[in-house]
Amino acid sequence: MLRGLAACMVVIHHSTQSWSQSLGKGVSAPTWEAGAAGVDIFFVISGFVMAISTIGREDKTHPAVSFLERRLIRIYPLYWIVSLVYLLKVTIVRWYPRFAGTGQHVQTPLGYIVSSFLLIPYRDSLGHIQPLLNVGWTLSFEMFFYLLFALALALRVRVAYFLTPIMSILVVAGTFHGAHWPAILLVLTDPMLLEFLAGVLLGQLVIQGVRLNVATSALLLIVAPMLFFFAPRTPIRVLQWGVPAALLVSAFVMLEDRFEGLWPRWALLLGDASYSLYLSHFLVLIVLAKRMVKISTLTSTHLKGEIASVLIMSCCATLVSIVLYRVVEQPINRKLRRSLLTESETRRVILKVA
Repeated sequence: MLRGLAACMVVIHHSTQSWSQSLGKGVSAPTWEAGAAGVDIFFVISGFVMAISTIGREDKTHPAVSFLERRLIRIYPLYWIVSLVYLLKVTIVRWYPRFAGTGQHVQTPLGYIVSSFLLIPYRDSLGHIQPLLNVGWTLSFEMFFYLLFALALALRVRVAYFLTPIMSILVVAGTFHGAHWPAILLVLTDPMLLEFLAGVLLGQLVIQGVRLNVATSALLLIVAPMLFFFAPRTPIRVLQWGVPAALLVSAFVMLEDRFEGLWPRWALLLGDASYSLYLSHFLVLIVLAKRMVKISTLTSTHLKGEIASVLIMSCCATLVSIVLYRVVEQPINRKLRRSLLTESETRRVILKVA
């Protein structure tokens, strides 16, 4: 459920940005910057889920291979599909400039396209380190974390003991970065890596039986959102949003037993469809933003127009993502996992015979 909340935060954040950018030059509107913290929540959740699902299983046969196979199946197929749709959109805009929106448009040389589809950090023609599907920048972090996690499994060492010094050293090294550094090094040494580590350490504590009492957990559940909105601004993102994200995930984990069975089905579905929502929402916003600006002129105030438009765009993006999840993501994942399970069984038989 928390994944769905995090995805919705990002969607609303981008909806307010799309609305503001669609107003035209010389006109601006407030944007919900704190919504970007949904990414930080995702990172902590990712670290926690990976830890819970693999810690204590490092001694199994080929744990790193199995882990990476499952992660690749989870990340790449849907990402490639949505990226292809976005590439088609970019190509159409190049051929028919009248369909182009406002602002600068990124160039798409072959090297950039290949790097984007492989999630290799790359500077685009505007100088930004992001793939063609711009929300995919977070997946570059995810894939690097998965590679480090898989390395720990391959070495058959305790994941938390391996990742803590490695990630800490990388982040410290990143404090010496300069503008001349390659894009990939800037990602590999970004402090946001510590958010994954926070999730791993939380998972380690839970496995060891550490629990907070209900009162403390409830306090964290109240304090964390307040920090997102009211904490003093700082240029260090991991402090601004990473710390509250870790506190929020911790609160949800510690109160999980209390919440079990209370969440409505739509909230659980939203959590399941969170990856589809995260990847696809930007395409929906591109289609709707300009139209919403025109429709919102019917409202009595500019603010009411923005609120109504953001709600409509967010709801449309959510509905599209649920369809995408049901029709594309879920069937593909099931088929690939079934195929992976069959191949794994075959490998085990071959190893026994050998």
